[in-house]
Amino acid sequence: MTTVEFVDLPMKNFTFDRLRILIIDDNAFSRKLIRSMLRQIGPLTVMESQNGTHGLSSITEKRPDVVLLDWFMPKMNGAAVLAAMNKSKAHVVPVIVVTGRPDRSTVIKAAQLGAAGVLAKPFSISSVANKIESVLRAAPVHIGAHRADPIRRAERPSPSPQPVGMEHAPMLNSDDDTAVFL
Repeated sequence: MTTVEFVDLPMKNFTFDRLRILIIDDNAFSRKLIRSMLRQIGPLTVMESQNGTHGLSSITEKRPDVVLLDWFMPKMNGAAVLAAMNKSKAHVVPVIVVTGRPDRSTVIKAAQLGAAGVLAKPFSISSVANKIESVLRAAPVHIGAHRADPIRRAERPSPSPQPVGMEHAPMLNSDDDTAVFL
């Protein structure tokens, strides 16, 4: 049995050192721009996949700490990637949906499929850094994971049953164009 603990680290001590971030986006320019922004955040590893199918393979093979997933892609879109991730138990990883159209239905669908958050394009370096940090702080971590990362998600906890009409809904945060799931 895997032990899952929640770690509450002070915000000032958060580090992006050794984080492995996978960008799944069909647009080469978007991947390049996001990669450039991430490299300004700190010493981390940035990996890329050009489509959903390749992204799913990369999640299993490269075991990222966070995935930045484009929502609108041909063939296998972000919703299909999340659905496939939910069926697979190979590697559970927090996913931040990245979209140029963060309408309410997209945000709700992403939350229903298990996304940890939504980030609206275009976004700033601080917005992506803050979103990654908040998602990792909220994720359960496995102490003694296969790497010595300070923050690691071992498995997704089973959602507790909610009374009808009391489901947690995402709240849009207009200050930094992100959605927060409560």
